[in-house]
Amino acid sequence: RMPCSYALVDGKGDCVKRTLIQPSREVVSYLTPFTGLHPGDLDGQRALSLDRARRELQELLPRRAILVGQEPQGDIEWMSLNEGQDFTGTVNLSEIFSNEKGMVFSLRHEARVLLGREPDSSVHDPCWDAKVSIDLYKLASSASPKELAALREKLTKKEFWPPKPSLARECGYQ
Repeated sequence: RMPCSYALVDGKGDCVKRTLIQPSREVVSYLTPFTGLHPGDLDGQRALSLDRARRELQELLPRRAILVGQEPQGDIEWMSLNEGQDFTGTVNLSEIFSNEKGMVFSLRHEARVLLGREPDSSVHDPCWDAKVSIDLYKLASSASPKELAALREKLTKKEFWPPKPSLARECGYQ
């Protein structure tokens, strides 16, 4: 597996940059149901090499940035970012919203239940993920401990059960 795109949003959730990434080796599957990409989409001028995309992201990313996401460590590793050098820290939403039983929910489920938002498309949209991550972070950071507990509890309410799986899982990918 390799990254095929990245998105960068600012602290307000506005998409600053969205980039397609050329694969550095032969593509075995575009995982089209998940990525929405087809053969030819990453060819030519439409996509950057992974090295160029990494450099571009490192140049755009403020050193004081806090990276917010659902398990962001994988993306940080893919993009060869270093905490303390390229960014200041991370916020892992799956840790913030996991409940006392240790249940972890998908970003999609958290957004649906806590923000009343669903993706506009049936394919992965890194800008949507980044925007709702910022909104979920703002919601959690402004909540008191009691309010945060209520948000976690809401994720398991009957009306939202069973939780929606992540788009990747829904497409049969891990």
